[in-house]
Amino acid sequence: MRILICEDDINDANKIKAYTEDFFSGKQVDIDICTPEDVVIQLEEQLFKYDIAIMDIYFEGCKLNGIDVSAMINEESIKCRIIYISNILEFAPQVYDTDHVYFVLKKNMNITLKRALKKAVISLEQELTEKIVEIVSENVKSHIKAKDIIYIERVQRTIKYVTAEKEYITYESLSKAVEKITTIVRCHGSFKVNLSHVKVVRADEIEMDNGVTIPVGRTYGDDFRQRYLEYYSEKL
Repeated sequence: MRILICEDDINDANKIKAYTEDFFSGKQVDIDICTPEDVVIQLEEQLFKYDIAIMDIYFEGCKLNGIDVSAMINEESIKCRIIYISNILEFAPQVYDTDHVYFVLKKNMNITLKRALKKAVISLEQELTEKIVEIVSENVKSHIKAKDIIYIERVQRTIKYVTAEKEYITYESLSKAVEKITTIVRCHGSFKVNLSHVKVVRADEIEMDNGVTIPVGRTYGDDFRQRYLEYYSEKL
């Protein structure tokens, strides 16, 4: 696990690092102390690889604050869990403009930082069972949960991801689309379906839970039915 401490006060940074090391005692963690400028450069160069960011809010002499930097992290690294840490309680309402797991007052960090880290770790563990898919559609990067994808359709040279809320059009091959998500299975030359959204399986078609009917092709039919049976037998 990789942890970022974004803090301009070296004494506070070292205290935060010590409490964090104590929390993860006996586990393999890498902890880096960085300035907000360092974090922005990492994000711009796509080098940001942290699982948890412990973020101060006010930085002396810096145009950016921790909320600005966290908003950038939210955009570029959806998996990173952000913990705010500050002496200034007035910042608390503003942090809700970003995705974060906890707000820690520095004067209470000896108690509440460990609670915050525990919440961040639990959230990361839950994500392991909720795979996130990154999609670039119309030059906009989006992150959606794999479980929310109902089906994927090849339409000429594009791929259409269909969820209950929205459709995303991308340029990639159907064979490569979410190939590591085992619950999304190919059933036809032009379709992959999410087994968790299958409502009815018939001889040559599938009815999805959004009412759409998907054809089952001869090439993929046997494998699809086998995967479908295995998926539901595991749930019994």
